[in-house]
Amino acid sequence: MLSPSPSPSIHQSSDFSLFLQHRTGCLVGCLRKMQNRSLTSIFDEYQRFLGPSIRLLDQQFIELFDHASVGYSKLYKPSWCS
Repeated sequence: MLSPSPSPSIHQSSDFSLFLQHRTGCLVGCLRKMQNRSLTSIFDEYQRFLGPSIRLLDQQFIELFDHASVGYSKLYKPSWCS
């Protein structure tokens, strides 16, 4: 996700399952955390994306996610990544 090289990505379709919505919500929440966004704004976006099917464990995962432990090449570090 951080490298500009071709790689698989997530695409939504009309049969986008609830399971994938939760995984996408967690992924985007963790990326937002890497952007140094506040947890309030991250959880607001997560809740708007998932509607009534939010999972508190997913929000806890995002809250406890340590972006400093994510290994990536500094060569491909995006400008938005702190």
